[in-house]
Amino acid sequence: MVAFVGAGGKTTAAWRLLRLLVESGERVVFTTTTRIFEPRERGIPLLLSPEPDPAEIERLLARSPALVLAAGRGEEVEVEMDPAHPARSPYAACPTKLVGLAPDVLSALAQRLPGVTWLVEADGAKGRLLKAPAEYEPVVPAGAARVVVVAGLEAIGRPLDERTVHRPEIAARLLGEGRGEAVTEPPTGVGGLPGSCAKPPPQVGVGSQLRQARLDVITPAMVATLLGHQAGGLKGVPPQAQVVVLLTQWGDALAVPAGPGEMQPEARLQPGNSRPEPRTTNHVSHPHAEAIARQLLSGVRIGRVVLANLRAAEPVLKMWEPPPNACAAD
Repeated sequence: MVAFVGAGGKTTAAWRLLRLLVESGERVVFTTTTRIFEPRERGIPLLLSPEPDPAEIERLLARSPALVLAAGRGEEVEVEMDPAHPARSPYAACPTKLVGLAPDVLSALAQRLPGVTWLVEADGAKGRLLKAPAEYEPVVPAGAARVVVVAGLEAIGRPLDERTVHRPEIAARLLGEGRGEAVTEPPTGVGGLPGSCAKPPPQVGVGSQLRQARLDVITPAMVATLLGHQAGGLKGVPPQAQVVVLLTQWGDALAVPAGPGEMQPEARLQPGNSRPEPRTTNHVSHPHAEAIARQLLSGVRIGRVVLANLRAAEPVLKMWEPPPNACAAD
């Protein structure tokens, strides 16, 4: 079971993964614990039940390798309320929201149907690029083996407000100060997660940006902070789950200006610095992605950072993993 949380491309990432898995011959269920627009895709059946029968799921998957599963239909959403949705949606959709299943129901179904891959949208962000979770969010099933934490890099350089961030007041609190006030120390829970054996990053890393950043403009440091915070991107992750951070960009990042307190891309790394090794494709990548990946992988909870253009034919641009000796004794 793979759960998707955060903002900036959860549904698109899950739907693209569904297509890839189906092409490779796997059986896949796309579902939610929150609310999603109802897909209207030919050849992919929809099953609505708050307590689905595993035998019925098996029967439907025998006819089609993919299935959409939800507890029922909820409210209808007028297009005028969200005019950008048709352009963002990875699938043809009805203007109706599907109501999610209880997380324990999904965990039980996954145990009953071990030959099925479960893709669960476990968070809501109202189409924003970044998100800070409320007390009751996200809704990750306890049986999730992997949690993908999503963030949109187009947020960098934009104001920390409700147009870009879902729940910006919570985001500001997690970043350590009120909006518009200087951050003098890196907030706890960033990189130095409990059990981390990695040394703090050098002063040229993302951590030092926090000492200069102002909370009215989103910087790479702030993105890394939110994603790596125990009450942010890591909130609600089951103890046994692997954590992957997915950084999304929606085009070739040819030029992204640095905001207040940010490093220029060419100054991100200095000779001799330990850093995660990227695997690269030929696309133009976001200039701040590597610095964010370095900070996130300086702790032990996040096992991989992926940069992707979810609109590209080959979406994965780079992947970073911790260096092999990240936790080696001195």
